[in-house]
Amino acid sequence: MQFLGYAGFVLAPEQRAEYAALFAGRTAIGRDFQANEEIAAIRRWNLRDALPGRVQPLDAYLARLTREWGTGPSHHQG
Repeated sequence: MQFLGYAGFVLAPEQRAEYAALFAGRTAIGRDFQANEEIAAIRRWNLRDALPGRVQPLDAYLARLTREWGTGPSHHQG
């Protein structure tokens, strides 16, 4: 995995500042995911196909940024 940058945003209605680190990577071998207290499930996405089901717009936007940014640390405000 490669660190691509981070994103800062404000969650409503509390106006709480949150930050997310963005990583990208490739794998030839998939492994079974083990749910834990923090993450109940994961989904791999190639950024080209539509995501099925309910996806928060912010999550899709941050995922697309990983493709746009390329390599190296950066910060995007939008």
